[in-house]
Amino acid sequence: MPLASACLGDTSAGESPRMTRAAHVLVVDDAPDFLSFMETLLTAEGYTVDVARTPEELHERLALARPDAVICDVRMPGQPAFAVLDVLAADAKTRDIPVLVCTGAVQEVDLAQDRLRAAGVEVLFKPFEIEDLLTRLARCLHRGLDAGRG
Repeated sequence: MPLASACLGDTSAGESPRMTRAAHVLVVDDAPDFLSFMETLLTAEGYTVDVARTPEELHERLALARPDAVICDVRMPGQPAFAVLDVLAADAKTRDIPVLVCTGAVQEVDLAQDRLRAAGVEVLFKPFEIEDLLTRLARCLHRGLDAGRG
C-alpha cells in the first residue's frame, strides 16, 4: 500500500487504515531539479503534490488549498533562513501544518534547534535516503492528523 494511502485513513482498533483521500504535500524549494524529483517520487507514492519555488509562490499555493504537510528547504534566495516557516507561522490557518525540512544547511539547523523542536518540525539532511524521507513524511502526516483530532 502506498504510504499516502496509509497516512490519511481511518483506523479502529485492530483495523487497517482505509483510504479517505491522498495526502496533499506542498514542496517548497528553489532548485527546479529537486522539485521535479520530489514531485515524481511523491506522486508515485500516491501523494497529491504541489510545488513552490519562493515564499511568494507558497502564499499563492496556500490560498488555493491547504496542504496536509509542507516539505521545504531552509535557504531560499533573497530570503532569511526559515522564511517558509515564518510564512506558515504567521497565519493561524497554516501554523499547525506539519513541516519536514529537507536541507543541506546543517549550521542553520543547529543554530535553530530549539525553534524547530518547539514547532515540531522534522529535519532531514540532504543527501538523504528515499525511505528516510518517506518515513519522516508519514510521521509528519500522522502528527498532523493527531493535532486535528485534539
